[in-house]
Amino acid sequence: MIISQMYNGIATGNVEEGAKIFTDKFGYKIKHRLTVPGCKIYIMENEYNEFDLIEGEAFIPGKAVFRVSVRDFDDSVQDALNNGLKQVGDVVDDEKIKYAIFTNNDGTMFIVSHHKKVNIYV
Repeated sequence: MIISQMYNGIATGNVEEGAKIFTDKFGYKIKHRLTVPGCKIYIMENEYNEFDLIEGEAFIPGKAVFRVSVRDFDDSVQDALNNGLKQVGDVVDDEKIKYAIFTNNDGTMFIVSHHKKVNIYV
């Protein structure tokens, strides 16, 4: 699996409410909003760091989520399966992004994604 970028995040039951807490209480801003089939991702940032807030049926609120952008989607999905990750749901193939969700034994979630466009947020 060749990972181009990796983003840490947390799953939430309601991404809008979660974003409001981080903006009102902790000084974050919403850098990007991405809505794709199966999930909503808000990329939160302040002057020091950024992270993802993620909502979707497959995600367990409070669990860690790592979103990885890969160069070869099919090979990366196979690598994830070969390394003991369990796929959650089907592959989503949207016009901007192709992704699959995985989990490990402790419930940590992984989004393996391939961006079809240079900027998936527009």
